[in-house]
Amino acid sequence: MAFRGSSGPREVLVSDLVGDIINDLQAGICPAEFSDTYAIKAFGNLLGKVAEFANKNGLTDDKVVVSGHSLGGLAVNSLASQSDSLWGGFYSQANYVAYASPTQYEEGGKVLNIGFENDPVFRVLNGSDLEFSSLFTHDAPHESSTDNIVNFNDYYASDVWNVLPASILNIPSWLSHLPFLYQDLIPRIVDSEFYNYTNQDSTIVVSALSDTTRGSTWVQDLNRYAEKHTGPTFILGSEHDDLIQGGKGIDYLEGNAGNDTFRDKGGFNFISGGEGTDTFDTQAQFDFWSWTQDSHGDIWARDKDGNVSVLNSVEQIKGGYTGLFGLGWHEINGSVTDSGIAFTYAGKTGFKAWDATSEASLNSDSLVTAAKPAAGQSGFLFGYEGDDTLIGTTGDEVFAAGQGDDVIYTGGGSDIVMVTGESFGHDTIYEFGADDKLVFMGNSLIEDDNSLWQYATVKGDDMYISFNDECSITLVGCASMGLNEQQLITA
Repeated sequence: MAFRGSSGPREVLVSDLVGDIINDLQAGICPAEFSDTYAIKAFGNLLGKVAEFANKNGLTDDKVVVSGHSLGGLAVNSLASQSDSLWGGFYSQANYVAYASPTQYEEGGKVLNIGFENDPVFRVLNGSDLEFSSLFTHDAPHESSTDNIVNFNDYYASDVWNVLPASILNIPSWLSHLPFLYQDLIPRIVDSEFYNYTNQDSTIVVSALSDTTRGSTWVQDLNRYAEKHTGPTFILGSEHDDLIQGGKGIDYLEGNAGNDTFRDKGGFNFISGGEGTDTFDTQAQFDFWSWTQDSHGDIWARDKDGNVSVLNSVEQIKGGYTGLFGLGWHEINGSVTDSGIAFTYAGKTGFKAWDATSEASLNSDSLVTAAKPAAGQSGFLFGYEGDDTLIGTTGDEVFAAGQGDDVIYTGGGSDIVMVTGESFGHDTIYEFGADDKLVFMGNSLIEDDNSLWQYATVKGDDMYISFNDECSITLVGCASMGLNEQQLITA
């Protein structure tokens, strides 16, 4: 069952439009009972007939999906609020999904309210009625709703337009409320390769730029019209050539189709180019980075400050170098090959071979001893699917533990151990020092850095971090170290 919104198709243009306007105004300024009983007054007889027909034909309510956009979303929430007591309780166990609804029915977890935080209509009513904050930023979190999905359109991106205050009275900002944009952007989120890493309140920025602005505007988390974003950020491109830029935290950047360019300002990041010829722009000197490629074809890049990005389906690397006496900036353009990066600069050509890399066998148990990285560079060790033992050196290294029950000896230096997902096995780490970092990538069980600590306990001299029966980490001898958020990182 789908309820149309005010902008949806109508049978009689004038009378339906006038009726929608009256209903919208009543929802905002009339008593709360109007929103709660809207579905009864507008569709009560029809809903009764549907329930009668369904019962006669053996259809149970748990097989019913109820959806709607805008005013139709209000109808979804209204129906859910009355579902236990009316129509013989037929709709009590139905599945309710509302889009861009101005209201929310919070009880019993019946409704999932999906909307863009920069949609001025979404959640504008405090459950059922208008309040002062409705005229400005109304982004207080709700149990039933998504809190941090951004429709990154021309209006949202513009510094000029954003001089005007965020308000439901600011009509141009209603661009984020249009139903066809929900039809385009929400499936793009669900189809993302990072979707399983998200949760209901993840910060997700989706490009909806026009052809006019797309070539000169970086899609990024501007955090406008909203409470402060926390945790990892997911930024999704379009089927066109996008400019996608992460921040200083943890980012998942996805280009989709088109020839996309990616930038990031630090942290630990997954970058997926998708179809087309895609570019990672380091915005830094080329020799500030260590590079390698694993057996799955992913490129691993670590900069001199210890930030790590994992690149998938990225074919070009852009960087640069400063001229004599530090003057000027000269661009370097590189192409990824099987053995390294072939680059051009100032009319010349060069080649950057992959840095020291040691890998386990893909599907069997392995003992992997690292080759010491060159001065100023980082080494890389990969574990894959077996129960592997990875042994580092006194240099700086990145350990990718893999899916088995792995044992890691960091060996000294400033090391980074990265584990991915929620079934990476039961790993044990020795020699974890004050300059080392343990990074959890793509683990949707961890909402933010603060929630990570609920999984940590002390066992004797060891720090033990367990998420479920399929994954845990034992940091041997670290119970007394006083580990902090700079060492245990949620990506």
